[in-house]
Amino acid sequence: ARRPSTALFGLVLVTGLVLRLLALRTSLAQQNSDTAVVYLMARHVTHGDIRVFYWGQFYGGTLLQLTAGLLFWLVGPSFAALQIVEIVFWLAACLLLRSVVAKGVGAVAGDLAGCLFWLAAPFMVGFSFTDPGFVGDALVIGLAAIRLAQGPSDKAGVRRCLGVGFCLGLALWTSPVALALAVPATLWVCVRVRSAW
Repeated sequence: ARRPSTALFGLVLVTGLVLRLLALRTSLAQQNSDTAVVYLMARHVTHGDIRVFYWGQFYGGTLLQLTAGLLFWLVGPSFAALQIVEIVFWLAACLLLRSVVAKGVGAVAGDLAGCLFWLAAPFMVGFSFTDPGFVGDALVIGLAAIRLAQGPSDKAGVRRCLGVGFCLGLALWTSPVALALAVPATLWVCVRVRSAW
């Protein structure tokens, strides 16, 4: 039987997506200097100008810009396409948070955590499609590392270790936010691997 909390999470997920798509047509979706730079970097990707870091910075990976640039190459450049990519990253972060909490505390807590994250405040709804360039993807990377580290305690398989290591590398490239989530997950896996020997 389906839990009421899971049904609520599904309803919140759909409601949040609809709200975000409707908000794209309002003043909440106005671009600022940060999102304009992300958009321009994504446009440059379509012409082969691939930057490893945010323009003018020595930090801040460009995963969002590269992903949006690939979409621009397929469908043409537009702020709407960039905002959809941003929403997809935040949706992935929501699903990962739900999974992390469900694994650690229980399914109901996971559903509620996902609901609160997805519709926490109007600011967060707007921020999910005006991302300055490396927040949504940082959350996805960090939460993915944590979720991988939560695997079965009786074995820390090679694939899990490689996955966490990959997330750690992406986090190091992306932002301190991603690193703050991925480093503890990596240490946790290292302790578990050592104790399994």
